[in-house]
Amino acid sequence: MSSVVEIAVLLMAYGTPSSEEEVAPYLTNIRHGRPPSTDAVDELKQRYRRIGGLSPLLDITNAQASALQEKLNADGLVARVYVGMRYWHPYIKEVAQKILD
Repeated sequence: MSSVVEIAVLLMAYGTPSSEEEVAPYLTNIRHGRPPSTDAVDELKQRYRRIGGLSPLLDITNAQASALQEKLNADGLVARVYVGMRYWHPYIKEVAQKILD
């Protein structure tokens, strides 16, 4: 008689703002509450504009999570892969709590 082991995997990344409006709060978060200079905010906004206005990090990480979950389940595990970001949504601590719940 075999037992099924369910596992949760937390795939983590640095995080990235989801819009130009989130750049200043994102940088403030990275700086542990210290607001960034206007120049720093403008520079990061320009960087995002050069790559189409938005970082692909969250989409890439979500795609990796889906592929990993699919692979683990294909290998016979009962797995759920979650994505958590260190400095932006979805935050690691919130996702870890979701996993525990």
